[in-house]
Amino acid sequence: MSWYAIFVKTGKEDELCLYIKQIFEKSKVQIQLLVPKRELVEYYEGVKRLVKRTMFPGYILLKTDSIEQMYAFLSSRWHSNIYALLKSGGFFQEIPAAEIVPIINLINKDGTITSSTLFLENDKVIIKEGPLLNYTGLIRKINARKGRAKIILNFLGRECKIDIAIKCLSIIKE
Repeated sequence: MSWYAIFVKTGKEDELCLYIKQIFEKSKVQIQLLVPKRELVEYYEGVKRLVKRTMFPGYILLKTDSIEQMYAFLSSRWHSNIYALLKSGGFFQEIPAAEIVPIINLINKDGTITSSTLFLENDKVIIKEGPLLNYTGLIRKINARKGRAKIILNFLGRECKIDIAIKCLSIIKE
């Protein structure tokens, strides 16, 4: 099965994805639809929010082994917000494996590329493994290259500065 792109109205990708799925539920044409998204942290009015944004606005990725049959079936039920199946030289333009495989490898089962945890100085963290399990502290310095952080924590009644692997930390959300 090969991947293709459908050009649609921007902002209508999810809605049209459901529409196309409904059309092909009863047909014998096997399809897989994908609207890749990415998680982003956005600040709005001073508040940090995690949002999902479409990676390729105006496109739905389609996987099928019979593109001509799929196109014929879809064109008989054309929607005004579906503009075209991408073509090149009169043929449907297949997305090369070198371009689609990295996208497939990055997304989760919901079709989203999730954001990684970002540690910043002065973030409040909790230690999630090792002998200091469940101790909390503040990050004072980060060495991203070595994957380590210097944190300050209260240990046995005094303030201690320790060097710990970032993978052992989890941010405390306030």
